[in-house]
Amino acid sequence: MSTPFRDDIVFQETDDVGIIIFNRPKDLNAVNLHMIFSIGGILEDFEKFKSLVIVKSVVPKVFSAGGDIVRVTELVKLKDKTCLYYPRYGYKMIHSIGTMKIPFVALNDGLTMGGGAGISMLSKYFVCTENTDFSMPEVRMGHFADVCSSYFLARLDNHLGFYLALTGARLKGYDNVLAGIATHFCPSEKIAELEVALLNNPQEADAIIKSFSAVPENANFSLTPHLEKIERIFSSETVEEILAKLEQDGSKWAKTTIATIRYMCPLSLKATLRQLRIAKTMSLEQCIQNEYILANSFFQGENFVEGKPISRRGIVIIFP
Repeated sequence: MSTPFRDDIVFQETDDVGIIIFNRPKDLNAVNLHMIFSIGGILEDFEKFKSLVIVKSVVPKVFSAGGDIVRVTELVKLKDKTCLYYPRYGYKMIHSIGTMKIPFVALNDGLTMGGGAGISMLSKYFVCTENTDFSMPEVRMGHFADVCSSYFLARLDNHLGFYLALTGARLKGYDNVLAGIATHFCPSEKIAELEVALLNNPQEADAIIKSFSAVPENANFSLTPHLEKIERIFSSETVEEILAKLEQDGSKWAKTTIATIRYMCPLSLKATLRQLRIAKTMSLEQCIQNEYILANSFFQGENFVEGKPISRRGIVIIFP
C-alpha cells in the first residue's frame, strides 16, 4: 500500500481501493482549499482505476468540523476573490462524490458539521457510530445550509431536514440512521475491522457493510416526541409562520426552539428556508447550481462576516 503524504490530507491506495484520510487534527479537520483541491483532483483517478473509495479521519471522535470558516471570513473581510474558490471547487468536489459510479464510503466516527456533513450525506454509504455528532450550523454564522445539503435535507421525512437546517440541531449516534441521514450504524470498536473487510473485498461492499451494521440498545429516536410538531410547524411557508406556530404551541421544546431561531441570522434563515422549499423538486445538479449562486452572494455580503461563531485555530465552535 502506498501512502503519499499531502500535509492536511493523506491518500492511500490498494489495487482496488482509494482511501482519503483527513489529517488536520489541530483544526478538527476543517476543510481548507488545499484539501478541496486535493480531493477533487484524485477522485477522477479513483473512479477510473478503483472499485471503492473510503473517506475517514485520523482524529479520534472527529470526522470533520466543516469548512475552514475562519479562513474564508478573513478572505471575505479583505475582499479577496480567493474566497470564491471555496464554492467553485467545493461544489465540484461535492458533485463528484454525489455522482460517483463506484461506491463511496464515509466511515464517520465523530464530529460531523457543515462540509463534513455534506461529504457524508452524499456518500453512497454513510456509516455512523455512537460517536457521530451531526449538525448543519451555517445559519448561526450568517451563511446558509450549503454543501448541497438542500438536496438531501429537503427529502427527509416530517420536514426534519428543515428543522435541522434552521436550528443547527445536533443528531448523535444512531439518531442519524433513524433520521434518514446515515445509511448504516456500526459500533466504533468495529470500524477498523469493517475497513479491513472492505479493503480485502471491495466488490462486496454492500454485503460487508450490512453485515457490520447493528442496532444499539435503547435505539429510540430522540426527536420522536417532537416529530408531529416538526412536521406541522416547519412545513410553513415563511420563517415568521414558523415562529408564530412555535409561539402558539407554547411547550418547553417550542420555547427553546424559538430562542434558537432568534439567535440565528435572519437573512440566513430566510435564504435557507427558501432553498429547501424549492430543492424538493430539484435534481442534484440544480441544487448545486442554486447553492453556488447563493454562496457567491453571501461571500460578497456583510452577513457572513458578521455571523456569530466563536473561533479557535481556524475552526468554528458553535456550541455556547
